[in-house]
Amino acid sequence: MLAASRPDERDYVLFVSNATGWRSHARLATTAMLDALRKMTPIVSEASNLPDAHACNRWNVLYYTERGSLKVSLATAALRRSLSLATPSRETYRAWDEAHYHRCRAWTLWNDDRRDDAHLAASHAMSMLRDAAPGQDIDENDSLRLADSIIEYLPDELPVIEEQWRCLTASWALPRRREIDMRIARLDACARHAKGDLSGAIERCADARHSLELFGPEATTSSSITRRG
Repeated sequence: MLAASRPDERDYVLFVSNATGWRSHARLATTAMLDALRKMTPIVSEASNLPDAHACNRWNVLYYTERGSLKVSLATAALRRSLSLATPSRETYRAWDEAHYHRCRAWTLWNDDRRDDAHLAASHAMSMLRDAAPGQDIDENDSLRLADSIIEYLPDELPVIEEQWRCLTASWALPRRREIDMRIARLDACARHAKGDLSGAIERCADARHSLELFGPEATTSSSITRRG
């Protein structure tokens, strides 16, 4: 198949041929799956033509392996990062893609009890948005999504996150700024819980219950905090 392909198709054919073997191992042999993932990443990085990189990045099996064992999860995150970089249409979303990459690493490392490494990865994720280059398509909702997903790893960074949000939303109308107050209270509850202050987290939930949005954000209630404990 590779020999019969045109020169401008060979990168993609080589990638897919490796991907086919990898997908067949995705729920079976970890060693074989890891080997295939590691072969695919340099193919993407060095490819001169990979037209379906974005479509490949959306394969459902990637979401599965990204939540796998430590080595498989980190290898999947690296592959998805390479696929994003190989997608020209993602040029204005590089900052978000990099933040997502480091966020995935933080989740994996945290769940492997590598807490210091998880803190570092989460800090990198924050810096990707905070220091995004001009022209990057980043807004306050991206910061909200990222903060929600990493506050457990960086509970002491809440003041920094809050300051960033206040700057991004300073021009909002009062009702929308009130929504930010509620979201900050919600994050504060999660941060307190992460630091072992369960009673303080439950108390802070009183300010996080009321949303002006139609369906509200993801609910943070005293019962959910208690269950997490």
